[in-house]
Amino acid sequence: INNSFIIPIEPYTTNGYQATLDLFATGKEHPTAVFCYNDLIAIGVIEALTKLNIKVPEKVSVVGFDNIDFSGFVRIPLTTVQMPAYEIGKAATQLLIKQISNSSKQLSENITLEHTLIVRESCARLETI
Repeated sequence: INNSFIIPIEPYTTNGYQATLDLFATGKEHPTAVFCYNDLIAIGVIEALTKLNIKVPEKVSVVGFDNIDFSGFVRIPLTTVQMPAYEIGKAATQLLIKQISNSSKQLSENITLEHTLIVRESCARLETI
């Protein structure tokens, strides 16, 4: 992973859009795939790539995270990771109750929940890029 491709931004479409314009304006090496920590950023990335005439997914694949309601209805339907929101809340609540009950020591626990990759049109196989 090229660390210069890791761009910390706030979770909004406009931030994904501007970060993409900035990254691709450098004239340096560009990524062939972008993974965003939420779908709003990913939608901004797609819009910026479209403005720059960079084809998604032919030249750059884009993947979001959280599968918001309209992810499948944007200009290029977004490939995204869907997490079980209810189960995340339930697990967090159980951990909080456990911590409150054992306030004398700090608890640390790893929990892995099922997730689903929702494949749409914003992502291509590596060999086609």
